[in-house]
Amino acid sequence: AHERSVLVHQDTATRLDGLAPWTNYSVRVAAATEAGAGVNSQYIICTTREDVPLAVGVVKAFATGPHSVIVSWAAPPSTRGHLKHYTVYWHASSSLASQANYKKVEP
Repeated sequence: AHERSVLVHQDTATRLDGLAPWTNYSVRVAAATEAGAGVNSQYIICTTREDVPLAVGVVKAFATGPHSVIVSWAAPPSTRGHLKHYTVYWHASSSLASQANYKKVEP
C-alpha cells in the first residue's frame, strides 16, 4: 500500500487532490509538535465520487435482415462508478440531414 503525507499547519481540515474516481482510500491523521508526531488516529475508509466511464471497447455491427442490425461492444475497462446503461446512437449515413436515433441498453 502506498502512503502519502500531507502537512497541515493550523487548519483542522485539508483537501486531498489527484485521487482516482470511485476508489476506496484509507485515511488517518496525526498531530505533531516540535517534539515529534503524536499517535495516529484510526484509519477511516472513504470512497471518491463516481465519474464518467471510460470508452467502450471494440464495437461490432452486422445486418440480420433488411431492417435490422445487431450491435455489440466490449465493456469499458473501468466504469468508474455504477454503470446505469449504455446508449447506442445511429443515423443513416446516406442522409446529409439525418437525425440521430438512440436506444438505451441496460448493462
